[in-house]
Amino acid sequence: MLGLRRFDTNLASGQVGGLRRQLDRQRGGMSVRALLENYGDLITQVMPCTLMSLESVARFFPAHAALFDIVVFDEASQIRVADAIGAMGRAASVVVVGDSKQMPPTSFAETSANIDDEGDAGFDGDDGLLGAVADEESILTECVQARVPSKWLSWHYRSQDESLIAFSNHYYYESRLSSFPAPASSAIADHGVSLVRVDGQFERSGRGTALRTNPVEARAIVDDIERRFQASPGVSPRSA
Repeated sequence: MLGLRRFDTNLASGQVGGLRRQLDRQRGGMSVRALLENYGDLITQVMPCTLMSLESVARFFPAHAALFDIVVFDEASQIRVADAIGAMGRAASVVVVGDSKQMPPTSFAETSANIDDEGDAGFDGDDGLLGAVADEESILTECVQARVPSKWLSWHYRSQDESLIAFSNHYYYESRLSSFPAPASSAIADHGVSLVRVDGQFERSGRGTALRTNPVEARAIVDDIERRFQASPGVSPRSA
């Protein structure tokens, strides 16, 4: 990769020299965004691959089309359409990777707009045209609904025990996942998944701290954690 660079890093003039002088300055130098605005082609040659949050992309990279050859979204089921558009516009091509069976992005502490409301939706009173279309929950579902060409990734390797993925594989993935053999048997105590039934009840009404909780189940979980620590005083216990 270093051999493919089309510039000499030892140059003291031109774009290379100007960038080096900016980076050597202790104060009064260009901001990151200004550096990318003025030396973007050179910087992307120096670091052709970058790992960034969507917020950082919008903050630091100028809004230039095809600034990158490709942008890859990982865990795309957690990325809102509006957040993804800026990064997509800075790349010549896009790869969206994610699992549509996972939970959508959280809307906690966010304001929401109802597009069914005529004022928000952009209805024209004369002809009833709708000027706004609701986004899908994530950029992943947006691509799925738009029938963007896709590839199925079937290998699963994270579970230490087959039972950890077996339920989801059967009921959510139609038994299409191929998992690596577990290194340990489910016969080992406290390994894998087991059902421990408790006589708890979810508190759907009432007041106080118990509202929308299951105290009996919570107490059973805490008791199990304490049991594991007491049985393994020397090292941290394995999780179930």
